[in-house]
Amino acid sequence: MAQAYHLASALAVLLVVALGAGCASGKGASGRGAGSGSAAGSAARSAAAAGGSGASAVRGGGALPRRDKAAETKKTAAAAAAAGARGTLVVQIDAMPKHLSAILGSADVWGYRISMHNIYEPLVRRLHDGSYRVFLAADMKIERGGKRYRFVLRSGVRFHDGRPLTAADVRYTLDKLRSRRSPNRMLRATMGQIVDVRDPNPLTVVVDLARPNYLLPAALTQVPIMPAHYHKRWGIYNAKVTRKPVGTGPFMLDGEMGRDRLKLVRNDSYWGRRASLAEVHFRVISEPSKALTALRNGEVDIVPNLYPHYYPHEIGRELASRALQVRKLYPHRMRVLWFNTKHPTLRDRRVRLALVRLVDRQQALRKARGKLGQLLSAPIWPLSRWYNRTLHARAYSEKAAGRLFDLAGYTLGKRSGKRAKVGHLLELELMRARKARTRVALRDAAKKQGVKISIKLADFGYLSSRLRHHRFQLALSGLSLRPEIDLRPLLHSKGQLNYGGYDNALVDTLLDTLRKTPSSDARVRLARRLHRALYDDPPLAVIYAPIEVLLANARVKGLADEGTWPRLAELSTPEPIRPVRAKAAAPSMGASSGSGVAASERRDQREKRKKREKSKKSKKSKKSKKSKR
Repeated sequence: MAQAYHLASALAVLLVVALGAGCASGKGASGRGAGSGSAAGSAARSAAAAGGSGASAVRGGGALPRRDKAAETKKTAAAAAAAGARGTLVVQIDAMPKHLSAILGSADVWGYRISMHNIYEPLVRRLHDGSYRVFLAADMKIERGGKRYRFVLRSGVRFHDGRPLTAADVRYTLDKLRSRRSPNRMLRATMGQIVDVRDPNPLTVVVDLARPNYLLPAALTQVPIMPAHYHKRWGIYNAKVTRKPVGTGPFMLDGEMGRDRLKLVRNDSYWGRRASLAEVHFRVISEPSKALTALRNGEVDIVPNLYPHYYPHEIGRELASRALQVRKLYPHRMRVLWFNTKHPTLRDRRVRLALVRLVDRQQALRKARGKLGQLLSAPIWPLSRWYNRTLHARAYSEKAAGRLFDLAGYTLGKRSGKRAKVGHLLELELMRARKARTRVALRDAAKKQGVKISIKLADFGYLSSRLRHHRFQLALSGLSLRPEIDLRPLLHSKGQLNYGGYDNALVDTLLDTLRKTPSSDARVRLARRLHRALYDDPPLAVIYAPIEVLLANARVKGLADEGTWPRLAELSTPEPIRPVRAKAAAPSMGASSGSGVAASERRDQREKRKKREKSKKSKKSKKSKKSKR
């Protein structure tokens, strides 16, 4: 009993010593947070071990009152929250992606942007200056005159589940992409030239091609390397895999994809330089006005795609005071009008050139995106070196279209007012998606020239099917093209994705020569000749290429101005979240627009009320006419 008593007394003394030392640090411990408290605790333990110094600490300290303890706890929690916010980024998105599998392609924009380069990584990466560098591969050698690629993988790279990256994973990914079941049609067509993929050892991959192709590295920048062991179990397109991705990237999915929120966390076992951000939150805010308000209130850090008609007048104050960072992005997308050149009428390039002249692209861009877009003269990404800037998009001109129709033999009847050739009227059908935002006033412009164009609405899936099977005359759709990508599948007479059946001998020769040319400068010259050939004999008309405006809180650091979607691993948030306080805007920057988004919302509400009142009046007038009858 005596021994137990002495042991209990000793433990009590040690506990009091530790508490006393913590109180002796006083305000400093609470001001510095948990780190200072632990340091004080270690000092107390060393004092207790020394003997007498511990007793003096107890006498000089004493327990804190309950209220002071509660205040200290609140301060510590606030400091910890602020420290966590410094490593957190909140990004607004307008819709939750259906999947996070970059191998399914970029049709789901947010699924691709969130997963590629963050969760998944490619063998080769395109740098901002247009050059290509190995990434997951440590070395790349081109052999047999461009018919063989040999990759040596980096050692020490691991997937998020801890399994190492091996050549078997690369072989599995490439084999799945070039299989018939692959839904990514552009990559499948590009990878179709691969005849064999071998892995002679765990870190070496050998890719053999049917023909020389020096454009393969550009395609490989879009290929995310998938873990074979993970996908073989469930299947590469299973929802368990596409919604719970496992890659080698600097971020991992935390938990599951929610209805309106998604969270990425830093991969602390990353093989390269670790990301500065500890967490990246993606929050769904569908309404543009609410997204902008959330950015101003400090609820989100980035609005990646500002509603086009808000730019620039709705953010005039922020632009004038530089309260927000503004970046223009040039996504790899464009809206195009396809021509089915197998159709007897559209086989004549003069008819196609006339239709290009009848498309008022400025008006279509203005209605869809305001000023945020570019008019292109060919289906080539405008920031690429391949784009020939001496060729400008053809302007809208009814007179020029009429002359081209006349040259094609479709003359305008004096009595009928319709164009015909040997008794055959010039009549065409335009297909477009029912929910498409882009509208082209082609029917009215063609009617003035004696050409009848009927509109057929369809769902996206049905329109895509009709394009693949060449069962259309004119079709309005989207097109995604990466910089310096191999255009042979799209524009070659034997291309798998040549929806319009385009056949031009010069274009075929240039596309084949582009693949065989090892020099990048020589490829640039060939690509600009290709641009000229497509300009003179258009397989399609590019309506516009969109420009997106990205807005970011001033606390976001590392946001480059290079026209492409930022890589999250290069961003940091060293400061805590704070609301945006903008100074008064200059009159020239839109200060007269009132209260910004609220003013535009009021205008929209007034217009809606006017429409409702008009519809009510028309209904009343119809009822009164019926009653009179």
